[in-house]
Amino acid sequence: MKNSQPHGEEGSITPLISIYFIVVVIVIFIVANVASAYISRRELINLTESALAQATHELDEMRYYYQIPTPNHFGPSNDRRVPIDCRDAAISFTKEIASSAEFSEESNEIVVLGFDCDGRTLRARVERALLLPFSLPVLSISHFTNVVEVAVTSRYL
Repeated sequence: MKNSQPHGEEGSITPLISIYFIVVVIVIFIVANVASAYISRRELINLTESALAQATHELDEMRYYYQIPTPNHFGPSNDRRVPIDCRDAAISFTKEIASSAEFSEESNEIVVLGFDCDGRTLRARVERALLLPFSLPVLSISHFTNVVEVAVTSRYL
């Protein structure tokens, strides 16, 4: 009895498996790099929010205790905010960012691009460079920079 299949079909599964393997490796490469960048971004946002929340505790005592009127002072009571001492808040924010960067899992330092305070709201813009877990020399992609902007305000309860 002879085999009825033509001889040209032998071994045709090997190239298909090779192509699937390459596709799987590329997908793993992309997913790992995107996940790493996302996790680093979330960590940077959390660190910045934490530092800004600590900085909002710097009370402008003169405006708070003596109720020096501000343009928003006579507005609706649910929109009244606790006055923040901008100079002390900037110092506190810088210290918190420096101390939180020391305990962070990332080894790269956080760079403060901007800090803004209007006496009621704090806003900060920070960045951190991330070394990707898988770099592809062909595309010359080895790092990623996360830039986030976070704002907080402190309201009367």
